[in-house]
Amino acid sequence: MNKYLNAVDTEGKLSSSSAPSSDNDLVNKTYVDQSIAVTVSSGKFLLDGSSQASAALKKSGRFIFDLSGASADHPFKLSETADGTHGGGSEYTTGVTTVGSQGSAGARLVLELTQASPSTIYYYCSSHSGMGGNIFTGSVGGAITQSADGKVGIGVASPGRSLDVSGDIKIRGGDILGSGASAAIQIDGSANITVPQNLTVSGTFNGLNYPTSDGSSNQVLTTNGSGTLSFTTVSGGGGSGISSVSADSDPTLGGNLKVAGYSIVSTSNGNIAITPDGSGKIVLDGLSWPIADGSNGQYLSTDGSGALSWATASGGGGSSESSDSYTLGYSTLNGSTSGSVSSALTIPSGKTLTIITIDVGTGFVTSYGSGTYASIYFKIGDIVLQPEGAYSSYGSVSRGTTFWGYADTHGSVSSRITTSSSTDISLHWANQSNTLTAGSATIKAWYR
Repeated sequence: MNKYLNAVDTEGKLSSSSAPSSDNDLVNKTYVDQSIAVTVSSGKFLLDGSSQASAALKKSGRFIFDLSGASADHPFKLSETADGTHGGGSEYTTGVTTVGSQGSAGARLVLELTQASPSTIYYYCSSHSGMGGNIFTGSVGGAITQSADGKVGIGVASPGRSLDVSGDIKIRGGDILGSGASAAIQIDGSANITVPQNLTVSGTFNGLNYPTSDGSSNQVLTTNGSGTLSFTTVSGGGGSGISSVSADSDPTLGGNLKVAGYSIVSTSNGNIAITPDGSGKIVLDGLSWPIADGSNGQYLSTDGSGALSWATASGGGGSSESSDSYTLGYSTLNGSTSGSVSSALTIPSGKTLTIITIDVGTGFVTSYGSGTYASIYFKIGDIVLQPEGAYSSYGSVSRGTTFWGYADTHGSVSSRITTSSSTDISLHWANQSNTLTAGSATIKAWYR
């Protein structure tokens, strides 16, 4: 027999029943009383022990909120506005019956929901804000079915599972629990999904068919290009690595590249370019090389700390020699048959003498045009330096002959002389018996 509520006694039972009108939403509906325990803890309402829980109630049903365990200091009320009168709303009383005094045995609030009831009703404390929560009363009708074995269908006339849904399911954040208390699937408010436990995929996942079992050690997943993945042994397996990286146009190493006694060889006569990024350097066996060419004639120099750079040779032109010079005039030789000029040339400390040159600018001659048979030499302390040239050539001045050095103007030092302090070189001559009327020569001591 179909019943509808005419009155509620103190036990929350139907006191009478009669045939409803055809437009009554309780036609072909039967009430099933459901009780929800209301308590108070830490300034919040608890529904069946859960603080500020959201209740999902079925329309065309009667629900009893047991207020016997709720303190009378927190009057339990309903509203269509969140937080009721504290949120600017008013108390909701449609289909609401209160029995007894809150906090006393048998006290309850009975809520009858019809298809016209609001989809959301809020419970709140009329004396204090922020204590309540939501009651969802979504429309329930022919779209929801329940089979004799307890299976529930939404949009499905004959459900084949415990919950059989035809259409989308919207989850507004929260967890889907497994058989235990741990979350099997977590969904946040931005629709991100986390699977904290093991995930087993059978069939297609994101359009790809994954293998159903593990492969061998060191195998990798490869695709056949048609959506099927499988475990494959890479070419050159067994720990020797892959044989070619040509398929990767920009490979990146995750560790050292070990050639194990082999060479890095280019193909088709190609160059092997090593190009560091930005301000990076080329470091070979601990030495940092310059990344750009130097100027013509420069050489590689080290700073002694592993950094090489281009440098220019001291003195330029590929030579680092310096010299000291003395000008010998004919009048000096006329003074005596043999003589000397002390400190004619000076070599600085720490230098090595390389050569002494005699360049005759004007021939040493007499008034008759004859040359001199004088000979010259040099001394550094007790060391005598004799030029290789035999400075005794003579001839006609009119032919442009330069006496004293016509053929051999440069004499080389036969032994290596390196100074430890500033050192003087004296000039000596002998066998000068003529009276000269002209002659001049530049004598230079070269050192480095």
